[in-house]
This record gives sequence, C-alpha cells and structure tokens, in this order.
Amino acid sequence: MDRKEPQVLIDKIYRHEPFRILERALLGGDFPIGLAEAESPFIALVLTALWKRKPRPIFAVLPTDREAEDFVADLAFYGADARLLPWWNAAAYRPAAVRSRAFGERASILADMAEGASGIVVASHRAFVTPVPPKEYLVRHLIPLRQGQAFQPDSIADRLAASGYLRVPRVALPGEFAQRGEVIDVFMPGDAQALRIQFGYDAIEKITRFDPALQSGHGRVDACVLRPLKEVIWTPERAEALGRRGEELPGCRGRIAAVVESLAQTGEWRGEECWYGLAFDAAHGVSEYFDDATLLFALNRERLDAQEESARKEYAGMYRAALRENPVPPPERCLNSFADASASTGRIVSSFALKDQEQSSRLAM
Repeated sequence: MDRKEPQVLIDKIYRHEPFRILERALLGGDFPIGLAEAESPFIALVLTALWKRKPRPIFAVLPTDREAEDFVADLAFYGADARLLPWWNAAAYRPAAVRSRAFGERASILADMAEGASGIVVASHRAFVTPVPPKEYLVRHLIPLRQGQAFQPDSIADRLAASGYLRVPRVALPGEFAQRGEVIDVFMPGDAQALRIQFGYDAIEKITRFDPALQSGHGRVDACVLRPLKEVIWTPERAEALGRRGEELPGCRGRIAAVVESLAQTGEWRGEECWYGLAFDAAHGVSEYFDDATLLFALNRERLDAQEESARKEYAGMYRAALRENPVPPPERCLNSFADASASTGRIVSSFALKDQEQSSRLAM
C-alpha cells in the first residue's frame, strides 16, 4: 500500500463507492456481510474510516498473533483507537509466567468492553476462542470512583489487594498500588499513567493522573474505574469449586489439590490460564462482551475457519505430554468454538481471500 498522509487516504475512502455501499449495508443491518478483494491493510483503513465517522465498538479477529499485531499497527497508522487483546504468548499447554503482562492487558480490555467502550479491539483466533469469565462477573469486580464520593481509603486498598495488585511503598510498574495515609496510588495494566486518589473526610477529594517515573501529576479527572489485575480473581470458594470440577477430568483425580491450594492461598498458579474454562459453571466467550452496536470483523474467513481445526489439533497433540507433568484440562475445555461464537453474533462482516461459488454475492472492495 502506498502510505501517504493517513487523513488523505481516509478522505479518499469516504468517496470510494464500495465503502459507501458497506456503510449503507451496516446502517440497514444487512448482516452477514461478505467482502472480497480486500487485504488486511486496506481493511484497517476501512475500519478506521468507519470508526472516525461514527465511534462504535469494533472487534476484529485475524488468524494469527503476528497478523493481529500487524493489524493494530496499521490501525494506529491511520489514527484509530485500537488495542490488542493478547493471547498468552506460549504454545498450547505451556504456562504463561506468573504475573505476565498479558493477564493485566486482557483484564483491562475486557473491562473496557464490559463498560461499552467505543474503540477497536483486535485479537488473533486463539485469543478470541480462549474462555473468559462471564461479563457480569467482571463488572462486579470493577470499582467506579468519582470526586466527592464517600469511600474509605482502606476499603479501596483492601479491594485492590484482593484483585491481585501488589502493595508497594511507591508505584513504578503496572499492577502495583501504594497507600500513604489518605492517598492511594494505583498503576493499572493497559494505562500509560498511574492514578492518584486523595481523600478528605472519608470522601474522594481529588483524582489525578501522574507519571510513575517522575511522580508528577498530568491532569485532574472527575471519575475513574479501577479494574482487577486479572480477569479471574481466585477466592478460596472459586478455587475449591474448580477443584471439584477438576477431579472429574481424565488424569486429574487426586492430582488437583496443589493447584487448588495455591489458587486459594495466593491467588496464583503457573498455568492457571488453562483452567479459566472451568472456573465457572459454564464456559464463556469474548463475544458475550459485545453489545448491540458491536461490529465483528472476521478477516480472512477461510483461514479463520481452518484455524479452528488447527488449534484443536495443536492442543490434542500436546495434551498427553502436558498431563504427565501437571493436571490439565482436555482441549475442549481450553478452547471455545469460533464457529459457534461467530454464528451467535448478529453483526458480522467477513473478508474472503479465495474465489468460490459465493464470490458474486460479496462486496468487492
């Protein structure tokens, strides 16, 4: 793509007839929509133009982690508010590092989605099909704060600690918080700056953003929402429920106690992300966080459908070896179905690279 000034390209796309047809189809609710002759960098331009014209939640899924990362870079080039929902940056059944940045980044994005944020979120196929907590569960763990609100600083500190944040004398890294008398500093993953919450007479007196490196303020805000450090907060009750479900799995009976004990006592276990699909009574997916206005873009749909089988084969191939080392759930409890999730989403736009008998029914971009 000839990378001219981004705004020039956006102005041109607004005059592009296929783009206008797409806009009318979106407005009329003519879903599902199929696109042809559109590579990912061009679709990034289309999504940016759509979002700038009318800010709304947009979720884009690409086949691989690398393609998702590149797509976020393309969106940023055009000036879109885009974030990457990360996967665990590991092979199937290979545990993520305890307190890996991916935990906080995922919790941050899911929390924003739960609140109906209007930006663009991008994910790989694997990140999209990874089980997540129910939307209402994550909402219950958010702490909305506003200036003048009655709140005890000790209460906020206790909830931050219970949500996985590390108490330190002075915040420097995401996932840390500090309390000094009537002042609480918290650095949430996914944020460029930390928050300082100052209290007076049991009410919030002032909320400011600041640079943790300089410890200096950068602007006052009227309200904020404190997010949990991870998407799943392991209480003793939740850990014990996981243990009961885990005991019923093949090869896990009598081996799950160490996992449960660690989660109940410390809230952590190296490899805990493999158990998210059993942390609740039923499996839940990212698409449950979509609201009625969310647009789902499935890029290179043929490869996404093929990735479904590829991911399951990868997990199946690694399962027995992983089970010899530690108790782990079977592949079907680690992955949701992309086909089911996309089918349950009414507002979906898919791009196709290959020509087939459906080619004539797709919008050539």
